[in-house]
Amino acid sequence: MTVIKIPYGDDEKTIDIPDSRLLTTVQPKLPKPLQEPGKATIEALENPTGTGPLTDLLNGAKKVALVTDNFARPTRYHNILPPLIKEIEKVGAEPIIIIANGGLRQTTREELINKLGEKILDSGLSIFQNVKNKAEDYGFVGFTSYGTPVYVNKQYLSSDTKIGIHTCQMTLWGYGGGGSIVLPGICMHETIEWNHHFGISEGSLTPGYVGEKNFLRKDIDEAARLSGISTIVNFVINPNGEILNVNAGGVDASFKNAIDRFDEIYSYRLKEKQQADIAIGGAFKWDKYLAHACWGISTLNPVTRDGGTIIVVAPCPNGLAHFNFIKNYMPPNMKNLRRLLMDVYYLKQELWHVILWYPIYMIMMKKNVIVVTEEKNHEALKNLGIFATTSLEEAYEKASSKHGPKAKVIAAPYSKWAKPIFD
Repeated sequence: MTVIKIPYGDDEKTIDIPDSRLLTTVQPKLPKPLQEPGKATIEALENPTGTGPLTDLLNGAKKVALVTDNFARPTRYHNILPPLIKEIEKVGAEPIIIIANGGLRQTTREELINKLGEKILDSGLSIFQNVKNKAEDYGFVGFTSYGTPVYVNKQYLSSDTKIGIHTCQMTLWGYGGGGSIVLPGICMHETIEWNHHFGISEGSLTPGYVGEKNFLRKDIDEAARLSGISTIVNFVINPNGEILNVNAGGVDASFKNAIDRFDEIYSYRLKEKQQADIAIGGAFKWDKYLAHACWGISTLNPVTRDGGTIIVVAPCPNGLAHFNFIKNYMPPNMKNLRRLLMDVYYLKQELWHVILWYPIYMIMMKKNVIVVTEEKNHEALKNLGIFATTSLEEAYEKASSKHGPKAKVIAAPYSKWAKPIFD
């Protein structure tokens, strides 16, 4: 018997799995976190790949934009930005901070305190937030080769040096990081919608894939280059939000370096076509909404057979968020999928939030989903036709009763970032 521990906010849920049924338990290969992430960030910026060093980028600059990720990302900058701000001010330039909210709501003051630290927030530094629908905040920089019109935040465009700073992670559409700090981060709603049309193409629907057919990702990186970004800092973090690795450089080079390091830490190997009847996965303590916690369904999809059950374990204290919109198209089937696509076409649904659950919807057409979450979310999930419980044991027993006493199990405590590689 093996005791499986799945994170649940600041706590955990446990379940005993017979060894004969357990295919594998997936754990990240975590190195020690960096002791001085601010110093490491400066060193990365002075030794980038594909761009000039920080010293050259600041030479003659009067205004420097530091573009950081939003409330939905766990990166904390209170001990990262101060040494960078000091370097900027040392050359007589003005540092500004732009919060890359993309299509999401604005980051609250409480969230800004958690992300930037109260000292930075109250320092008098200019801090701007991306608000997707304020057309006057944006300037047009051209079209990508995919036809996306690129409108970018004017505060960013008016800066002499533009530094993107955020976290690389596996997402529903490949990876976040790199050029995504620009698109969707600091782009106008129209640009985000044009780009997100690619989010329903097959090559853009695979976690951990950034190849030639991931058109959404290629369009993002092209837009970032078009915007004139100077350099990008990419962090790889652990489940506690601590920084494990940092690199800097050009849009493509820095992103590739970050992906390679991410995969070294979070990927796992299975025999070809080895699939489970039941897959159990957890999210991270910063995943406050099911719309983000549910991503583990997509990463567990390749290791779960058709007709199998994926169990998502996450408290989701802030509710379902974008996932609520799935209710209009339940149960998942081809007829309702067509209605969804028609609603997108006729602008009854916005793609920037649809693609947060569209990949999950497609998986639910072939596989069962159970959610272990706070009781206050149960009624909403029931209305979607999804079984919910506060007990991992109950979820496991329900899945076992469906698939039988010999059902094979895969457990991935941090499934959202667990990338399967088949031998």
